[in-house]
Amino acid sequence: MSGHSKFANIKHKKEKNDAAKGKIFTIIGREIAGAVKEGGPDPANNFKLAQVITKAKANNMPNDTIERGIKKAAGDANYETADEAADKASAAKKKVKKLEKEIASMKKEAETIDDSITAYQDQMEDVEAQNAKEIFKKYQEYYNE
Repeated sequence: MSGHSKFANIKHKKEKNDAAKGKIFTIIGREIAGAVKEGGPDPANNFKLAQVITKAKANNMPNDTIERGIKKAAGDANYETADEAADKASAAKKKVKKLEKEIASMKKEAETIDDSITAYQDQMEDVEAQNAKEIFKKYQEYYNE
């Protein structure tokens, strides 16, 4: 029964449907941009834009996508292009790398401090052992007299 995967069949159907939706959404997005440029971004005052929005909703286009198309075409200052988003993502990645380097150097410093503490503790143990030997010798001398 090779080649009869239910999920592969679903995947192929979904790919076809998504491609078709993508084409429709692209066409409608262009229509939205044209309508906004002709009559403005307000559908109440722009009949053509209102018709295109109705068409978009009839084709199950997400409201967010419709709003982004309107903002983009209107030149909204808050609209973020893909390039701007990519620049922000790149800057964020650079900050993350910088922080990772700082963390790595802090870990090295912590290891150095830990090594120093361990060496100090070893010295203290040696000193304590030496002191204990001296005290024991004095104790023996005192009771052997």
